[in-house]
Amino acid sequence: MLSFREWAVMVTLPLFIMLTSYANFSMSGLLPLVQANFGTSDSETAMLKTFGAVAHVTAFTTMWFLGDFLPKKTTLLLGVTMWILLDFASILVSPDQFWLYVIIRALASMCAEIFRIIVNVLQAENFKGKFLTGALTLNIVGESIALLFAPIISSIFVDNNVPWQWGMIIGPSLIIPVLVSSSIFLRQKPRVPVDKPTSILRNALGVLGIPSYLLLIISQAVTMFYSMNLTFWLPSIVLYSSQVYPKVFLGLSYPAVSTLTAVFTFGGMFVGGFAVPYLTQFLQSSTALAIPLVYAACSTLETLSYITQITMVTRIFPIFASTYLIDGIASSGIMLNNLQIVLTTTPASQRASALSLLRLTTSLGLMPAPQIIAATFLYTWFMPLISTILCLFIIRFYKNDVQRANRVDHDAEEESKPLIDGKHIYD
Repeated sequence: MLSFREWAVMVTLPLFIMLTSYANFSMSGLLPLVQANFGTSDSETAMLKTFGAVAHVTAFTTMWFLGDFLPKKTTLLLGVTMWILLDFASILVSPDQFWLYVIIRALASMCAEIFRIIVNVLQAENFKGKFLTGALTLNIVGESIALLFAPIISSIFVDNNVPWQWGMIIGPSLIIPVLVSSSIFLRQKPRVPVDKPTSILRNALGVLGIPSYLLLIISQAVTMFYSMNLTFWLPSIVLYSSQVYPKVFLGLSYPAVSTLTAVFTFGGMFVGGFAVPYLTQFLQSSTALAIPLVYAACSTLETLSYITQITMVTRIFPIFASTYLIDGIASSGIMLNNLQIVLTTTPASQRASALSLLRLTTSLGLMPAPQIIAATFLYTWFMPLISTILCLFIIRFYKNDVQRANRVDHDAEEESKPLIDGKHIYD
């Protein structure tokens, strides 16, 4: 059973994910008001996304090399504090200082990505087995809630011409009590010592020697390559198809189709957020390979849903629409279990590096993808097939990698014990 402190940690850490996700999603919804306030063109406003992408890559690269050498609790609290201050600072920028606004928003995004990585590391440090699954599930549920409510609330602000600053302060304001709670209940654990200058590079590159992890980052990069960028092009495909084949779409307008598919996607993610963890925990009672098995199954399901979307968009609308429900379920399973694979196959001393490199790889893989996809159109079968095959190979190496990570953690814990009373240094 978990203690009160552990329950408090389990609840508060996912709130950091939910509230920063809400802030990001609401920012997209408030863009018309932001654009009107600063009087910027579409291309100038797009610089927010460009600078944000650069900030993400910078954060991931920094955490890849240095994340495991930083004190986790201090980094979390400092990162959240900086994010709050930068968010509040951004709403004070005058309308003639758009570039200052862009820079502040980029710095806030960098802080957010840093402490979001730390949140996952802290969850792995504090919870194991079904409790870790539960903690990571709360992350997904929180993001789903943010995805649902942020556009609704932002649209209310836009429709009523409420000052955009009011919409921007919701996330930072709500996260303050969460920050206070974490400062009370989280425990500071020892950081990885830097014995030599080369140990930073060795720690960062060492994660590539874990077969399951290496296969996972390649699989995730491939998955993000086709899934996120199919999402980029699919609205245009649906708009064109609904105009050319109105009977296939049962006479529904494009906005109606978009609303229906969005509801199906959210419904799938909500169902998957509960069903997939239950399935994973059920299988864990009978096999040590439950996590990679469910991950491979969800990846295969997502592959089939994307291929079905492309083949059915001009043929059978009910089947096309139902793929969004299936994709939502599969996406929840992938988000949950890819994190569990990383956190269980890497030693505690390398988790921040492993998570950062995973996100760095997928973010870099997205940048040229829309153009390449438009030129080759291979995503209809080739890229999903490669991703699924890689997931199957993860099953082969997973058990040995988990055992190796546990041995490394055990040896590190033994070395950190004092020679006199045998108590652990942070108990």
